[in-house]
Amino acid sequence: MQASYANGLLEDQQKTILGGVGTDRLSPDEPALEYFARAGVASGANTKSVTTQDRYPNTATILICRDDGSVIEATMYHPFADDPRPIWAVWSYRIGR
Repeated sequence: MQASYANGLLEDQQKTILGGVGTDRLSPDEPALEYFARAGVASGANTKSVTTQDRYPNTATILICRDDGSVIEATMYHPFADDPRPIWAVWSYRIGR
């Protein structure tokens, strides 16, 4: 998946389904991109690709490759795992080469 999104696009997405959960929150990659875009760490301007490396029922590992050759490895989880439509959130991350 190529990360070619405009700055601010992910933050402004307000798609909803029954229950008011954003549909972009049902997959772990978009919340990771939104988190790092808001933090100013990764954006459409400096991101080459995004990959889901491992995905389990309640956790996932997202790799965000930036133009400078560095990689952000984000561990995602369900903060409200008992919710019928759980969302994804960043648990931890590291930046390396």
